[in-house]
Amino acid sequence: DITIAEVDEIVRTNSKIFEGSSIMSGRNTMEPSDYMTGKKFTLRYDDGPAWEYDIIDASHLKWREEGESGWHSERYEGYEAAKDIILFSHICTGSDPLRCLTQAIDFSNALATCVDAQLGNGRKPWEVGHRAIFGVLELAGGPTPPAVERHGFTTELVGKAFSWTYSNIMQSIHVYST
Repeated sequence: DITIAEVDEIVRTNSKIFEGSSIMSGRNTMEPSDYMTGKKFTLRYDDGPAWEYDIIDASHLKWREEGESGWHSERYEGYEAAKDIILFSHICTGSDPLRCLTQAIDFSNALATCVDAQLGNGRKPWEVGHRAIFGVLELAGGPTPPAVERHGFTTELVGKAFSWTYSNIMQSIHVYST
């Protein structure tokens, strides 16, 4: 087993964010999208954080938690999964423990979902813990965020299993039991 200090050293010396080849590259990924380039918006989550974004281009953004004065610059990857629905992810460089935000934004209905993941899940310092949170998109000139409607959890996949082959060295089986 490894310690928190060892995990921190691995992250500090070995992190490559969206660089080089991936064991999944060329398979089961969409083309990166420049849909958000030039957009500035806030993602406001119920009983949770609000993050402001300034999208520089198709692979660089600036973000900050609402109320922060300075901006953080990050590389990101974003995809248009369906018309006006963008999925994007970025590391929160310098966060302790290391954090990654994966956002799903519906630009037509002003709804947002975030999977807020970080190293350490209460069992092991190298395992990832996460939580899903739901909220709205605030975008000047965009649709008015709904007062109560939100994305949410579904039971649509319960009782199903899928096997995904990403490459000759990466396969994953997803079993939806509850």
